[in-house]
Amino acid sequence: GYLIESGEDKLPLRIPVAPASPGALGQPESLGSLGSLESLGSLTGKRVILGVRPEDLRDDPEFLAAHPDLAVEAVVEVSEPMGSEVYLYLDYREQKLIARVKPDTASRNGQRVRLGVDTRKAYLFDPATEQAILTR
Repeated sequence: GYLIESGEDKLPLRIPVAPASPGALGQPESLGSLGSLESLGSLTGKRVILGVRPEDLRDDPEFLAAHPDLAVEAVVEVSEPMGSEVYLYLDYREQKLIARVKPDTASRNGQRVRLGVDTRKAYLFDPATEQAILTR
C-alpha cells in the first residue's frame, strides 16, 4: 500500500508502506519516523501533509537511483553555496521548497532537477487540523 499526498498544491508523492525488497526504504522498519506498518495502515489512501526538512530533500545520484519512486521534479530558482553545503531554492508547481544538498551538487540556477525525499525522516500531518499524525 501507499500513502498518497495528492492535489494540485501538494507534492504527489507515493510513500511505500509495504516491503519492496529487503532493506528498502519501503520497509516499515526502515521508514523511521513513519512508524510501523500497523500504525500506517489506517492512513493508506488518505490525504496527508508531508513535512520534510531541507536536508532530507536529496539530489545525489546514488539516492535517486536507489529510490526513483521517492522523487519529484522542481526548478532551481537560486543555488546558494555555503561552503560545506548548498541551499537550493526551488519552485515546484508554484510552491516554494528549500533543499540543503552536498557541496558537489550538479544543480544550477534555472535548471529542472530531480529531488529524492528521504521518507525515513519525514513527518505526517492531518490536513484538517494541521496536527502531527506521525513524527520522528
